[in-house]
Formats: sequence, C-alpha cells, structure tokens
Amino acid sequence: MTMSAANGSQTYRERFEELKSVEDRKDDLIDVCHSFWLLHPESFRWEGRITNDTVYTQELVREVERLDRELQRASSDKERELECSRLWHSRYNSIKDDAHKKQAEMDRNPFILVLLDGDGMIFEDRFLQKAEEGGKEAAGMLSFSLRESIQRSMPSLSHDIRIVVRVYANTKGLARACALAGIVASPAVMEQFARGFTQSQPLFDFVDTGEGKERADYKIKGKYKLADFCLLF
Repeated sequence: MTMSAANGSQTYRERFEELKSVEDRKDDLIDVCHSFWLLHPESFRWEGRITNDTVYTQELVREVERLDRELQRASSDKERELECSRLWHSRYNSIKDDAHKKQAEMDRNPFILVLLDGDGMIFEDRFLQKAEEGGKEAAGMLSFSLRESIQRSMPSLSHDIRIVVRVYANTKGLARACALAGIVASPAVMEQFARGFTQSQPLFDFVDTGEGKERADYKIKGKYKLADFCLLF
C-alpha cells in the first residue's frame, strides 16, 4: 500500500468516526427528548404524525427550550413576589413596633393635651355674658365633649384619662373687642369669664399671651414642640 493510499484510508476512518460520534449524540438527544415527551405528552401540540427523525428532534428541542424559558420567567416572578413579601413584612413589623412603643408611652402616664387659640372668640356669647359662671360652664361642657370624642375615637383609653386644656389669648384685647361688639357689658366681664374657666377644672388654663400679633399661635407652636406626647386633637 502506498503512502498516499494509507493517508486516504486514515482520513476516511477519521471522518467515519466523527460521523458516528455525531450520530450517537443525536440518538442520545432523541432518547432524552422522547422520554420527556412520554412523561409530559400534554405539553406538546402536534399538528400531524411525525415520521422524520430530524423534524421530530427539532420539534422536541424547541419545546424543551420553550419550557425552559417559561420556567425561567416563573422563577423570576416568584423571586419578585418573595422580595415584595419580605419588604411588606419588614414594614409591617416596623409599624407594629412603633405602635407598641406609643402604647407603652401612653400606658406609662397617659394624658390628652388640647391647645386652643382663643383670640378668635371660640366660645358662645351666652357663656361670655355670664362672666365667671359662664367660664365654669364652658369648661365643664368642653371637658364632657372631649371625653365623648376620645371614647369614640380611642375606646381603649381609660374613661378617666387626664385632659389638659390650654386656651391662649390676648385677654385684654379680646375683652375690649367683645365689649365693642356688644357681646359683653364691659371688658371686665370677659376677664371674669377667663378666670372662671381656669378655676373650674384642675388641668384647664386660660392663658393671657399679652399684646402682639399672633401671640397665641406663637405660644401654641412652642408648647407643641416642647411636649413629648401623642397629639389627638
């Protein structure tokens, strides 16, 4: 045998081995895909009888790729759902902890603080006209109304919770305005009303802010910043 013939024989043998290897891999793929089809026949949609191995293999490979893409999308959606669930769970725990802390603070020494701007003549004329007695009546009615409102909005609080009320107003200026408007007979009546309001309840005060524009508003803001409490009104 010549050298050329020997080389040609070797070349054919190598090509034969390569083709045989490719054919073996194809047969292995067909076996795997066919087994998958037998286990999950409902996942495939055939329009006719498959008679060609090559077409059969291509269809199976495409179906496997499609199912793999769906699996990846489902996995991604599941991860997003889990992340969202973890986020909301963390937020819920944070809100619950804050609520427990607030409740603990209120249980320790609870009270309600009500801050009122009295410069706008917030009381009815009939109370102002009764002077000191009218101040007492106004304080009593305010206390009753506050307790009713608290029981409706926060029934878990004790009915005898302390209520602190501060009415801030320029007492002398308000007295002059009421007298000029004919609401009271003289400025002294308004001053007596303020005194009766303060004396009627142990935690009620009608505070004179003195002359000056928006002094009541200034005092209320300062009191609010200073206090460490849960403001309900």
